Amino acid sequence: MKFGIRTPSLKKSIKARTSGRVKRALKSSVNPLYGKEGMGVINNPQKAVYNKIYNKTTVSAVPKLNLNDSNSTAHINDTPIPPEIGGQFTEPIPRSKTKEERDFDIYFKLYEEARRLEKNGNADKALEIYTNILEEFEPTGTAYYERPCIILEKQKRYDEAIQICLRAIEAINNKRFNATADEFEHRLNRLLRKKEKQKKL
Repeated sequence: MKFGIRTPSLKKSIKARTSGRVKRALKSSVNPLYGKEGMGVINNPQKAVYNKIYNKTTVSAVPKLNLNDSNSTAHINDTPIPPEIGGQFTEPIPRSKTKEERDFDIYFKLYEEARRLEKNGNADKALEIYTNILEEFEPTGTAYYERPCIILEKQKRYDEAIQICLRAIEAINNKRFNATADEFEHRLNRLLRKKEKQKKL
């Protein structure tokens, strides 16, 4: 276990603010619980304990200043010694998962399998899994609606794609997850135009 000042890394700092930020945004679009407080203990209790101890036994090489206090100064040596060092630390007891979290564990694995199939060219099988997710669960994330819409539109199955778009817009408007309906409304209008054009053929 490290004690004292953390070794700064300019490369990691820049990555966290650029490509890391993009990756976190993508993960949040699929998993609304990503990055929420307490999820670390559920997903990886050992790492969560390590991080908690590390954050208490080390300090940043660039101390944070209290901007609300004009007389504030950074004192690296003022960091109190946490009780964890004395062996009094006990691992937090992981809380029981909610139904929403249990459901997410199931349909996220299904989604990953569908994405793998889609990337390997098996769009029909991937679509079957995507539609099963929508039938069995109420997924919280735009990707669960986008992927089947994309496949259905390519297959010119516009009616089915329209229904999924409408369901996504309803879920967003009902605040079931954090997203904007603009993309789905734009896609819906495009599908309706294609459907009308298909009728004229």
